Amino acid sequence: MSVPGDEPTRLAVLGSPIGHSQSPLLHAAAYRELGLSTWQYERVEVTEATLADFIQSRDASWRGLSLTMPLKRAIVPLVDAVDDVVVLTGAANTVRLWPDRTRSAYNTDVAGIVAALTEAGVARIKRGLIIGAGATAASALVALARMGARHVTVLVRRPGAEGGLIELGRRVGVDVSGRPISALGERSGFAESAVPGGLEGAALGGFVEGAVPGDSCASGGEVWMPPPPPEVVISTVPGDAQLGVIPHPHLVTAATLLDVTYAPWPTPLAAQWQAGGGEIVPGRAMLLHQAVAQVRIFLHGDAGVSLPGEARVLAAMRHAVT
Repeated sequence: MSVPGDEPTRLAVLGSPIGHSQSPLLHAAAYRELGLSTWQYERVEVTEATLADFIQSRDASWRGLSLTMPLKRAIVPLVDAVDDVVVLTGAANTVRLWPDRTRSAYNTDVAGIVAALTEAGVARIKRGLIIGAGATAASALVALARMGARHVTVLVRRPGAEGGLIELGRRVGVDVSGRPISALGERSGFAESAVPGGLEGAALGGFVEGAVPGDSCASGGEVWMPPPPPEVVISTVPGDAQLGVIPHPHLVTAATLLDVTYAPWPTPLAAQWQAGGGEIVPGRAMLLHQAVAQVRIFLHGDAGVSLPGEARVLAAMRHAVT
């Protein structure tokens, strides 16, 4: 016999693959600390093909969903309302299921990135570099813009893949340029606008140390030097991805790396960064802070409203994944 008020409140993280997700550990710790003993948070394997059916079949016991790849863009057409960050990025990682059966989508990845970097001592930047051009890369770009970046280089495997981020950059006041992944290993390869023409101009080479765009050399021609390296590098590619390039030592020592992957850890890139003496913010830090924002949404319906005893909740969540 069920006792009134003891019915479970159901929540879950969706994605494919989903077995590696540490979100259940984070959320369970939060709900224990908040005294929400009937709140149950689980993993569910859901693909893009099965997402619509899953969403539509939820009953009134369901309160919220977290979404990971490959669902962050696929979820957007399936909800009734989106927050401003979803409008910008086209990607959502959180859905609040309301009693009237409407659905609202939110993006807490941006807040998670900003909080993780700020916690590590990186508060304001001018330049950033993003590896990858997918849904999480869009969130990374908006996060860097919020931290003051005005120039961001995007490294891609396929020329032209950065097009959507260039357009997003225009909307958030950031000059975005694309370079090939191989540029990660070049002294001047990670510098945006190092040569005219983006990916095509990159083939020109001819960098001159100590010169700046517009300077004239003795022959009367212009010379180009890369601007200062980025202060932050954000890798949004899968953790087991082999980039096929070793990051340039100057970049490693100049920039803090945030690798959004948290399992397996360290990623090949993070291991290279660590070996080179660079600063690293692990993906688990982003996961933690975006999850705090999710819990706020699931509890209050608003990511801007702090949790009761939030410092204790944050500490419990952090302990759950360390």
